Amino acid sequence: MNDLIPLDQTDDSAFVTGVNGVVSVRTTADRKVEFVDFENGTTQALVKSAMGYPAYYPVHDVKIETPLKAVLMDLDGTTVHSEHFWIWIILQPVCRRRLGQDPLIGWLWLVFWTTFGPAAVESTCRFRFPRNR
Repeated sequence: MNDLIPLDQTDDSAFVTGVNGVVSVRTTADRKVEFVDFENGTTQALVKSAMGYPAYYPVHDVKIETPLKAVLMDLDGTTVHSEHFWIWIILQPVCRRRLGQDPLIGWLWLVFWTTFGPAAVESTCRFRFPRNR
């Protein structure tokens, strides 16, 4: 990560270099990911999203145990621990459209409904988007 560009702060202004234990903020050349390094030696990666829902992920030290048997990736090809984020992303249009006005939204609703049950869908939509909105 030596080719990263230093920044004064993250794009969302959540972290500023030299403030609250932040040692540095750096970004890739394409500016799609920002890395926040902390005094305690940990690093967080801000992965930006074209949909407007960026997410922070911890950056863990890499340890390769050979021989490799498989490489496991999530739907986005970056991590295997982002299921909760993807469920949240799927719920956004589902709840906003009130469960089924659009064919694609109706399909997403059906997948979520059959996977997690009606109580999960209703409670999530009520929590995120109350009916009086």
